[in-house]
Amino acid sequence: MATTQKIDSDGSLRLPPEALAALGAEPGDEVKLIIDTRRKSVRIERHSEDPWADAMKEKPSHDMEDLFAQQKRREAEADDTFQKRLRDSKKQDDDPKPDKWR
Repeated sequence: MATTQKIDSDGSLRLPPEALAALGAEPGDEVKLIIDTRRKSVRIERHSEDPWADAMKEKPSHDMEDLFAQQKRREAEADDTFQKRLRDSKKQDDDPKPDKWR
């Protein structure tokens, strides 16, 4: 994801909601800026005073229905890929090549 943001006259920058969600941050939280002068870039990371406490926070759990839906979607994608490759190989087999298997 890439967005363009305007820097305010006081030098502040407002992060869009998508960026806050990706960082797992809320307004008022601290972020860490990593400045790379060679590439002239800045990377924003979530800052945590206590990384162990953050690691112990409850993570969102997926219920079985979500997992089954993901599995069905992956199976359908795999079947589509298989059928496409099978059709492509049949198209190649239609070409008469007597020395194909030698």
